[in-house]
Amino acid sequence: MLACLDGERDPVCVATVLVSVGLIADHDPDGQLRHYLDDEHPLPRWAAATALTRLLVAHPATAPGLPPAQRIATELAAFGAGPALETATAHHGGDLHSYTVRSLLHLMGAAEDPDGVLLEIVRVLPRIEETGVVPRPLAVSAGNLLEALFDPADTVPVFAELSPGRRELLRVLAELLTAADFQPVPFGSDLHEPFTQYGLPGTRPALRAYVGLSTEGDDPSVPLPDPWAPLRNH
Repeated sequence: MLACLDGERDPVCVATVLVSVGLIADHDPDGQLRHYLDDEHPLPRWAAATALTRLLVAHPATAPGLPPAQRIATELAAFGAGPALETATAHHGGDLHSYTVRSLLHLMGAAEDPDGVLLEIVRVLPRIEETGVVPRPLAVSAGNLLEALFDPADTVPVFAELSPGRRELLRVLAELLTAADFQPVPFGSDLHEPFTQYGLPGTRPALRAYVGLSTEGDDPSVPLPDPWAPLRNH
């Protein structure tokens, strides 16, 4: 497949092939994926980093022949912190920022500074937008991050004792998530349960108070409202 890229200048075509190679290959043929980390266009660089992440995670025996995890993470983070491109590969329904978060999360286990990679993930979160493929993609990413980064707990962890990456993650989620994201489906994204499972505040006002943000006039001690209440009263 990589031979098809000889002379190819269209970055969307190049990126599509690179991601595909990452999904089916078990090594980096002749270092060609690594070569595209230095491409002049950001989309092939992102695709090469995405493919290399897949190899590093799915085939760890190839790690000695791959670029360092931090080098791959840097390229993913640079792409993720920027706005969505006008033209991009259709991989993951075109939601490349959510997929970037997923790739960076995989890289945390291989990086020398996993909390530094988490801080890069946090930079990507504000760039996640609705694509029409996955409803509320930011809420989906938030749930995945909570599951990967926190352990189930019956008590609320002391915020100041969390790692800098975890503190910043919760602060940004408190800014970006809406009250509806904590409501159960079909009214919201049902994030109340995963937050409380890990001992974290399960409403937006409570989460904002926990991380030190303004509660915007809402009482953080008020429990999650029952969305079915208006229907029960009729």
